[in-house]
Amino acid sequence: MCRKYFYRNVGILVTLLVWSAGISCKKTESLVGSPYGAPVQQPIQFLDAKPSETSGYPGDEVIFKVTGLKKQSGFQVFFNQILVQPVSYTDSLLTIVIPQNASSGAVSVTLEDGRNFFGPLFTVKGDVSVDPSFSTGSGVHGTVYGFVRTGANSNYLIYGSFDNYNNTATATKFVNNVEYINGTGGVQSNNQGLGASGAVYSALLDGSKFIIGGSFSQYANRLNINNITHINSDISLDTTTISVPDFVNPDPINNPLASIDTIPRFNGGFTSVNRGGTPVIKLFKSSDGGVLVVGNFNNYDSIYYPRSTSSLKVQDLTTMVNVAKISTLGSLDLSYNFDAVTHSSGVGANGYVNDAIKLDNDHIIMVGSFSSYNGQNVGRIVAIDENGQPDYSFNTGSGADDAIQSITFCSATQKILITGLFTHFNGVACNGLVMLNTDGTLDNSFASKVVTGGVINYAGQLANGKIIISGNFKTYDNLVRQGFVITNPDGTLAAGYNNIGAFSGRIYAIDDLGTLFGINSVMLFGSITVFDSQQVGGIVKISLITQ
Repeated sequence: MCRKYFYRNVGILVTLLVWSAGISCKKTESLVGSPYGAPVQQPIQFLDAKPSETSGYPGDEVIFKVTGLKKQSGFQVFFNQILVQPVSYTDSLLTIVIPQNASSGAVSVTLEDGRNFFGPLFTVKGDVSVDPSFSTGSGVHGTVYGFVRTGANSNYLIYGSFDNYNNTATATKFVNNVEYINGTGGVQSNNQGLGASGAVYSALLDGSKFIIGGSFSQYANRLNINNITHINSDISLDTTTISVPDFVNPDPINNPLASIDTIPRFNGGFTSVNRGGTPVIKLFKSSDGGVLVVGNFNNYDSIYYPRSTSSLKVQDLTTMVNVAKISTLGSLDLSYNFDAVTHSSGVGANGYVNDAIKLDNDHIIMVGSFSSYNGQNVGRIVAIDENGQPDYSFNTGSGADDAIQSITFCSATQKILITGLFTHFNGVACNGLVMLNTDGTLDNSFASKVVTGGVINYAGQLANGKIIISGNFKTYDNLVRQGFVITNPDGTLAAGYNNIGAFSGRIYAIDDLGTLFGINSVMLFGSITVFDSQQVGGIVKISLITQ
């Protein structure tokens, strides 16, 4: 069948060649026009030439090269969806003034019949810009949930759910959910082996080492890890070698290796049995040097090595729900969230814990989709005191009427910001973002403005009081703001700080590096793919000019 098909097509090809040759010999005849018909002439055409300026400030005049305007009976001109009145126009030029409160975007023309024609991007200058001194190159392949900053040079342990960083992963060198980078975005060190087998949601610094927590059962291919472990400064697993007692090795002479075991130095973990949710979502250092653990776990799990072998581990389980306190090497602190009579913790939350913060007094604030904690109504937010018990003096009233997704705390201002799906907080109408005082009451000096086209999913306050808000919304306070705004402490747009154009992705954490020579540097971490209409790789460093 294939051979017949071949010859048949050869015959067709020869026939076509003869036919086309015959046509080409008739020099007085020619084919004119396109076989698809004449090209359609668009009524408005922005020429390829750049405008008179490619960037400028609100109030600047800019000339765009565009044809067809004189032929229209009526049209409207927009700058990044903001209606503007042309200063002048000819059949080849359009002059406009960059409007106040504009952010970087494209100029466009809308005809009376509703057709839109878009021109080139124009960068609006302002008090916020991308700092080119930091770059992730090709970026993070996945999501960065957070960071630990170390040293004067601002090196970062970044963690999340990713499997590559700037294409540095190879067949023999892995990048799995953790990476250690320097202050310019390059890789600082990486000896993680196979790294974490699942997402890492939190980490903290322990001397020169790190404790990481999340949803993983292995690190560097080492088993018997339950969602939390200790890693070295080069992000290799922190291990130790122990001798197993003779009574668990029946033949130590012929099988001496059974008496020796290399294990994680950190002995402790948290598991979620028939509960769901991420086992470990936050780790905090307590004022006495302990580690506070928050998550959706209901068991603390350690290995009892005196009864274990290298191939069979004996587990020691303790019922521990949502919050716990451990040492930096994993041993459980039974003075925290533990009832010596029942030998367990309280029942905890009746739903998922999504996020948490630690206040300066070692109190923890947890948020999520739960409506009760230890049997008490809490409205999706609860405070835990320094002993691991609910602090019902944290007065949020009826709390949120729907899930709270994120919470941040600014120690400099002593303010808490929460975002989520709620529309009321303690009976007060809101749009999924409120500010709280450290006693749980609403801070009525702040009011988030109306957003359209999406929701707010992150808000974090800087030490100077400015607030970074992000999400997938299209407008904020009736102005075009594509998912990213910077506001004053009261929630109004900060003048000069909202020139940034298109934003896409999600922010999970920010690092306020402070102000030097009038520039406030801020790191943004998350799944950010577009910032100011430019492709980025998950992490962005921005500069804010202080006023």
